[in-house]
Formats: sequence, C-alpha cells, structure tokens
Amino acid sequence: MQILHLSSIKYITLNFFFKHKINYNYYINYQKKVIMDSSSPKNVKIALQNKVTRKEAEKAVETLIKWAGDDPEREGLRETPKRVINAFEEFFSGYKESAEKYLSKTFEDVQGYKDMVMLKDIPFNSHCEHHMVPIIGIAHIAYIPVKKVVGISKLARTVEIFARRLQTQETMTQQIATSIHNAMKPK
Repeated sequence: MQILHLSSIKYITLNFFFKHKINYNYYINYQKKVIMDSSSPKNVKIALQNKVTRKEAEKAVETLIKWAGDDPEREGLRETPKRVINAFEEFFSGYKESAEKYLSKTFEDVQGYKDMVMLKDIPFNSHCEHHMVPIIGIAHIAYIPVKKVVGISKLARTVEIFARRLQTQETMTQQIATSIHNAMKPK
C-alpha cells in the first residue's frame, strides 16, 4: 500500500487498483504513454530544441511589463527582468533534477521491518501550469517497504523536485507516486 496525500485534497492509494481489479502495472505504463514526466528523454530533447536564452527570457519579462502598462526603463523596474528570471530559475529548478536519482540511495538492511513508513506535513510551493500562480500546500507520503527503505529526507526531496515544476495537483501526485513505486517497489 502506498499513499500520497497532497494539500488535504488528493489521495492516491495502490489498494484502489487492487480493490477495483485494475492492473496497476498496466495503468502505470498507460500513464507513462499519456503523461510523460518532464524529465523523460523525449521531453528533454524537446526542451533542448526549444531552449530560450536568458536574454530572450528577460526581454519577454520586459514585454510583459510594457503590456501591463508600465515603463520597463523606470528606475524601480530596470533590474526587474533579471530578478524575475533569477526567481524563475529557482521556482522551476525541478526540471533540472531527477527524483529517481535521490530515491536510488536505499537501505536493504531493514531487519524484517514491515510496518508503514510515513512522512507527514511536507511543505511545498509550486506553480499552477495553467496560470503560473503559486500553489502552496503540504504532502503526506506513506509506503510499506518490501526489501528496502529510503531515507526520510529523500521523500521530502522528491516532493520538492516535482513541486519545482509547472504542475497540476493531480500530475504532481502521480509523478511522486510513480517515482516512489519505481524506486521502492512497495506493497
């Protein structure tokens, strides 16, 4: 059983698949075809082909300032395009990281431990992919290990990696659950 709970709204549980006689592996493979993780080779290749320079990004922010009705050359706004791009580099740094890399460091000496591993109240900040407005929430992750466990900090880091991308709550939940399932193979 694996549970992922985001912002007190969305739950994913592997028991759902078994209870409703849905083949989990088929579902995950189907999801991979439909919703590719942004770190997939196909999406990385597309991102590299569509690479925007920092100068182009700053120019776009300058254009938005003009569109909003202000003067980008005004004293208080002259450095704003650079500051916005610096902030965006931090907000969206999850595109440059791999959750699988962090989750690959596991411990197999669990000495028969078969109880649930749970980490609650993981704070996250993300951005809605539809409006690019902030999403602020908390996540709870739990899994029942089979032969290995991962350090608790790695679970929190996984949430952070996916939160630092343009997201919907449902996609983020699925990406986190899939990463944990692939790395840990929990019950």
